[in-house]
Amino acid sequence: LPSAEGDTSGKRHIFCRDILTGTTELISRATGPEGAEATDRSFTPAISWDGRYIAFASLATNLAPNTSSKKHIYIRDRISQTTVLVTKNASEQEGNNTSNLTGSRRCFSKDAKWLVFDSNASNLVDPNNNEDFSDDDLNGSKDIFVYAHLEPPASEPRIRLLSWASNGDSSGGSGTFGSSQAVISSDGTYVVFKSSSTTIVNLDNNSSEDIFLRTRRISTVDSWDSSNAHTDRVSMKDNGDEIEEDSSAPDI
Repeated sequence: LPSAEGDTSGKRHIFCRDILTGTTELISRATGPEGAEATDRSFTPAISWDGRYIAFASLATNLAPNTSSKKHIYIRDRISQTTVLVTKNASEQEGNNTSNLTGSRRCFSKDAKWLVFDSNASNLVDPNNNEDFSDDDLNGSKDIFVYAHLEPPASEPRIRLLSWASNGDSSGGSGTFGSSQAVISSDGTYVVFKSSSTTIVNLDNNSSEDIFLRTRRISTVDSWDSSNAHTDRVSMKDNGDEIEEDSSAPDI
């Protein structure tokens, strides 16, 4: 797109088209109005409801300090012209495996406070946090995470694991599959996602991909911790029986 200033690499980039002004803006670039363009391909953009924030995945190594060529999630603020790495833990370490977005506006809550994504990384949450078992990502599979984009409460970590099992383990477990295709409701109360795991809820015996609904109870504490949320399987028959076929493309 020659009209997008700064795009000279020939790589697959993310752009934002302003249909009112007729201008095109390069999004996959480092912090600053003239930040360096991404050195590698970028994918699956998701725009906030007001158009200010755009999340995307990228293989580039120059969008944030100390990042490798793994696919990471970033958020570009079109007003402040900053680009931040989402997939890093509390110790500022980058995710140790690939992360992805569904690639839709529904990755953001309406107020842009929450962003949902999936990741194969095992180091995004603290494995030593014994007070909240939903922060133990030990299954070696793809999981669903929620990121507190705007400043979280002092006691709330930036990233929470959502696809944890009914017994307190992260979803999947040994020998089963992971979770993907997460979308969040506009008010940030519900997250739906697809999973092949048989451990997220009890009595899941169909060995098929199911759709799950993670609900955050509204309280005085604005948190997704395990004591404040629960998960239900929604891909069921009217009579409550399991569906034997795979379910996909969750929406809310």
